[in-house]
Amino acid sequence: MILLTGGAGYIGSHMLLALLQRGDDVVVLDNLSTGSKQVFDHVCRISGSNAEFVQGDIRDTDLLNIVFSRLPIDTVIHMAGLKSVSQSVVEPLRYYDNNVVGSINLLNVMRNFGVKKLLFASSISASKPCSPYAQSKSIVDEAMKDMAASDDTYSFISLRYSNPIGCYDVTLADTSQDNLLPAIMRVINGEQSYLTIFGNDYDTPDGTAMRDYVHILDVVDASLLALDYLDNHHGHHCLPVGSGKSTSVMRILELFAQQTNQCLPYVIKARRTGDTADSHCDISQACQQLGWQPKHSIYDAIASTTNFSITKGL
Repeated sequence: MILLTGGAGYIGSHMLLALLQRGDDVVVLDNLSTGSKQVFDHVCRISGSNAEFVQGDIRDTDLLNIVFSRLPIDTVIHMAGLKSVSQSVVEPLRYYDNNVVGSINLLNVMRNFGVKKLLFASSISASKPCSPYAQSKSIVDEAMKDMAASDDTYSFISLRYSNPIGCYDVTLADTSQDNLLPAIMRVINGEQSYLTIFGNDYDTPDGTAMRDYVHILDVVDASLLALDYLDNHHGHHCLPVGSGKSTSVMRILELFAQQTNQCLPYVIKARRTGDTADSHCDISQACQQLGWQPKHSIYDAIASTTNFSITKGL
C-alpha cells in the first residue's frame, strides 16, 4: 500500500488519479491547508476507485504511528509541503517547521516501521537554494541521502520538479495564489482585474523571469516510472524533472492571449526576493535512468487550463 502525503493538493491529486487508474492501493494524508477534500472525492469518482483519506499533519507523530500501525504501508510518496517562494521569505520558520521538521518526522516513522521506499517531491530550486522554500527542499534531499547511506536497503528518490502546469480537468486545476497560470486564469475569469508581473529588468530576452514549465501529466508519468525504478535500485537518487527549456512570463501571457482571444491587462512591479532570472533543468538523467520523455507541450498545458481541449488521459 502507498501512503501519499499531500494527495489532495495540485500535484498530489494528479498523482492519486494515476495511482488509482493503475490499480494501486492508496491512503492519502493531507491537512487540507492547501488541498481540498472535494478534489480527493472527485479523483476517486472519476477513477472509479476508492482510496482512504486521513486528515492530518506529517508533524503529528502519534497520527503517523496510528496510520502505519493500522495499514500495510510499504511505499511513501511525500508531496505534502508549503511551496510559495515569496511567502517563505516572509515566514521562513514556518517553512522549516512544515517542510523540514515534518519530513524528518515522516522519515523517522518510516524507519521505525521498516518502510524502505520513498519518492519525495523536491524542487529544481533545491539545486541552488535562493529562498527558505528552496533551502527546505534541499535539506530534506540531503537528509534522505544521508539516511540511505546509513542503510543500503533504502530506496529513495528525490524528483526535483520544475514548474508543473496544466491539469487533467477543471476540478484538478492549480489554484495557488503564488503561481503564474492560476493568476492568469483569475484575470481571465474576472476574479482579479490584472496580472502582476514581478520584474521586467532581468537579463532575459524580454526582461521578465524565465521558468521551466512542464505539463503536470508529464510530471506524473516521470513519478510513476520513478516508483518502478525504486523496485530495483537502492540508495538515494536525485533527478530533475521538467521540460528542459525555459519560457518567460511575458511569453506565457502572450500564449494565453492567443488561446483566449483576450488582451490580458498586467502591471509591472519590483522583483520578489528569492526569484531568479532563469531557471530550467537538464532532464537527460531522468530520461536515461527512468526511460521517460515529456510528451506534452506548453501549448497543451495552456489549452488544458483554458478550455480542457486536450486528451483527458494519464
